[in-house]
Parts: sequence; structure tokens; C-alpha cells
Amino acid sequence: MEALYHETNSQIEEVKTYLATYEKCSKAHQSDLETQIDQKLSVIKSNVDRLDNKVGHEPPQRRQTARMKVNQLRYDYNHVTRALGNIQTRRFQREQEEREREELLHRQFTANDQAIDIDHSIDINDRLQVTGRELDNMLDSGYQSLEYLRLQGSTLKNVQRKMLDFANTLGISNTVLRLIEKRGSQDRLILIGGMIFTCIIMYLTVRYARSTPSERLES
Repeated sequence: MEALYHETNSQIEEVKTYLATYEKCSKAHQSDLETQIDQKLSVIKSNVDRLDNKVGHEPPQRRQTARMKVNQLRYDYNHVTRALGNIQTRRFQREQEEREREELLHRQFTANDQAIDIDHSIDINDRLQVTGRELDNMLDSGYQSLEYLRLQGSTLKNVQRKMLDFANTLGISNTVLRLIEKRGSQDRLILIGGMIFTCIIMYLTVRYARSTPSERLES
């Protein structure tokens, strides 16, 4: 499981590197990078699912740590997937802005058209686009935070359940220990009583053996 975990973590780091390149690459390389990223993400998702199944086969003392590692990988996978979607959205918006700008700059106005301030309109449009991207980033950060809290909540529930089970086990163990101590005290009392009774029998036997025949008759 450790080998698969490190392999998957390394692939996630590779995807992050691809994303940084993909956001700035030209259209000529865009398609190839998208294909590589999609292939990597498919492999990562498959590996995370396999690791999720392997957690149940881990020893009890390592199971909780393994579960936290898998949850972190799933969180990272969701994060890079969302990041890819945001980059694609931003690329589409930039391309759309460029097309609109070109159309506006090459538009032929007639004499009846109202005079417009092209630079001012472009500036307003750019600001609106920037604001939209910032809102998308804020929503993405909020979504990732909620997803991380959900995963941590699931982990804490598992820890709480194990602590309750452990507490119940300790309760049974304490009961057993009290019964053992009580039985031990009873056994000691029986042993002491038996020793005293044995000593009395031995004393009477020795005394009878050492007495004379006339003393035996008198007794």
C-alpha cells in the first residue's frame, strides 16, 4: 500500500506542474497537455479507489493513519480537478474577450451611430471579467475548504467510534480484573483456613502417636 500511495502522490505533483504549464501554453500545445492531464487524473482516481479498498486490510494499529493518507490524496485529487476546470474557464473567457475586442475594434460605424468611448467600454469589460474570475476563485476555495472539513469530519467520527469501542473494552477489562481480585482474596482465605486445619490435624496426630497406651485408653 505504501508504494501505491507514494506513486499516486507523485502523480498528483506532476499534474500540478502540468496545470501551471497548461495555463500559460499556446493553443498549439493546449490539446496535448489536456490529454496528458486527463490520463493522469484517470490513473490517480483509480489508484485512490484502490487505496480506499486496501485500508480495511491494514493492521488495526495502522488503519487510522492509512485512512487519513487516503483522505488527503482524495482531497488533493479533487483540488487539482477543480483547478483544471477553473483554468479551462479562464482560458475560454480570455479567448472570448479577445474575440469581442477584435470585433469591437474592427466594427464599422455609420453616421447615425452614437459616439462611444471604445477604450472605456473595454476597460469596464475587463474589470467585469476580472471580478468574475475572482469570484470563481473564492467559490473554489470555499468548496475545497468544505470538502476538506467533510473529510476531516469523517476521520474524526472514525476516531470517536474507535475511542468508544476502546472505552467499552476497558470497562469489560476492569470488571474482569475486579472479579479476579475478588476470587484471589477468597482463594487466600481458603488456603489459610486449610493450612490451619492441616496444622491442627498434624498436631493431634503427633500427640496421639507420642502418648502411652494408658493415656490413649484414658482419652
